[in-house]
Amino acid sequence: MQPHVYIGEFDIADVLPRVPPVDAGGRHWTAGQFLVRCVTEPVGLLHLDIPPEGLEPAALAVALDEQLGSRIQSKVRRSGIEVEGPLTEDGLLTGSAKAHLERLRQPLSAAPEITVVICTRDRPGMLRESLSSLEHQDYPALRVLVVDNAPTDAGTRHVASELSGTLDLDYVVESRPGLSWARNRAIDASTSGIIAWLDDDEKADRWWVTELARALTDHPEAGAVSGITLPAEIESPAQLWFEQSGGHHKGRGFESHIFSPATRRTQSPLYPRPQFGTGGNMAFRREAIESIGRFNTALGAGTPAMGGEDTAAFSEYLYSGGTLIYHPPALVWHTHRSDMQALRALKRGYGRGISAFYLSFLLRHPEALLELIRLFPKAVHDIAPDSDTGADHQQSELTPLLTRELYRGLLEGMPMYLLAAWRSHRLADSGESE
Repeated sequence: MQPHVYIGEFDIADVLPRVPPVDAGGRHWTAGQFLVRCVTEPVGLLHLDIPPEGLEPAALAVALDEQLGSRIQSKVRRSGIEVEGPLTEDGLLTGSAKAHLERLRQPLSAAPEITVVICTRDRPGMLRESLSSLEHQDYPALRVLVVDNAPTDAGTRHVASELSGTLDLDYVVESRPGLSWARNRAIDASTSGIIAWLDDDEKADRWWVTELARALTDHPEAGAVSGITLPAEIESPAQLWFEQSGGHHKGRGFESHIFSPATRRTQSPLYPRPQFGTGGNMAFRREAIESIGRFNTALGAGTPAMGGEDTAAFSEYLYSGGTLIYHPPALVWHTHRSDMQALRALKRGYGRGISAFYLSFLLRHPEALLELIRLFPKAVHDIAPDSDTGADHQQSELTPLLTRELYRGLLEGMPMYLLAAWRSHRLADSGESE
């Protein structure tokens, strides 16, 4: 059966909503996945079947207590919110909740300028939706930069021009194909002290930029921050499988983490599993990304390595002694690959990216050889799809196929990195950016 999952969200500080049994076109939902917030901050995901009559607020309150009760209580205690009695359908509309919200907005009072970068190639429809989500950011010092990577037409330029009237938006072209070339072009073209990256198949949550700023304000020693990435839709078997196998938030979820020299024994900079973060939801202070020589142009989408440039940047920065914050309140919504062919390519790209990253790191840091040898088998194991994703039989049959694609990519990654490095060297002096 084709999935048709209700993707919703609500805040327990407000009155809980009613969920209709069908969409605007009269099609019944097959299930519901809800982001649960506590005074704007994400707490967890609530998974529910939606009965023929829909879901009433009281039913949501019961399910919340069953699935996320202890997590909600912990979040409320840490936030200093005073609660009288159990959570009900009327929410937690209290004065202390409102005071907590004001504390969360403190970064806005002295907001550092942040440039949000979207690197894109020939996907103007997706870009328009991504840029539109930035129009609603609750942040006063926001600039936007679109990097048009090796375009074949003027579609991206037209979209950027359309939205330049509602956003403080600049547009540049990077003629050399490859995501890392585009990321590095953004560093040259922007003047902000903090640079954030959003993918063109993502939509930013309203508080995304504010939360990136809050993480860096609360941790002035940190040079980078990443957030959580959740599905914007689940409308195909490929999207359902990807999310049931952990999605982009596998392993870390909604718990914050600080990675620094103090955590090196428990989380090696060379071992990005669970994820330090993803390239579609990250920000660097300018001096931090410059300190590691920017992004490796032999890694990333658009190269034979197919990925790994974000992992390499995080790991290089941590290995050099930097501090990285994983901050789930910095949230974006991602449109997962919707067809099986694209999902297979994604898994193959994951495999290539991880082994290409390890070779790139070894060539730069040969002293890390023994640690890499020790960590590589565990990394391969942890990026493999789970054999039990909670999916039905038809979905579970996808796991062996996608595992083979992953291992195929792992075998290809190192030779492909050498090819990519050769191509990168040739492009270094041949590309002309506008």
